[in-house]
Amino acid sequence: MRAINTNELAEAVGVGRWVIDQMLARRILKDVAAYEPGRPRAWDFGEAMRVAVIVRVSAWVPLFAGRRTKPEAPTPANRRGKDERTPAERILDVLAETPLHGFRGDGSFLIVRAVELPDGNRAFNAEVVRASALAKAAQRPLSTAEQRLGATHRASLLIDLGAIESELLEAWPAE
Repeated sequence: MRAINTNELAEAVGVGRWVIDQMLARRILKDVAAYEPGRPRAWDFGEAMRVAVIVRVSAWVPLFAGRRTKPEAPTPANRRGKDERTPAERILDVLAETPLHGFRGDGSFLIVRAVELPDGNRAFNAEVVRASALAKAAQRPLSTAEQRLGATHRASLLIDLGAIESELLEAWPAE
């Protein structure tokens, strides 16, 4: 499967090229392949999957909103590790760290969970699960550490990775 350029990626994902350019400019896309200035960027299938997932998540969560305010300079009050990132930045970091993959002979889903901490902040985690284990994974309780903190589960977002993969393969240009 050949690499595609940004225009082809935008068409395959179903967004305007400007959306992908904004993702790059705002560093929403982390760990994308380096490119030579003056030459078109080449996107492989794994990077295209990550872009498509971020586009899907952004339909439900305003990932492109940016910061409302600048992070505060460290003071004695916030020096103890208070997370100054916006919820969108936290979700993007979780998505960047989560390996997206499929399963042979079974569908795959990405579950992104929002957990509210007692201090009012939200933490996010994500995992890829088999379609056959989806019901069990969706009902999984909070981790022991989260329970000890007094965290509560607020919401889950479910993304069908198999559907995204099929749509990308159908739109992927021929060799």
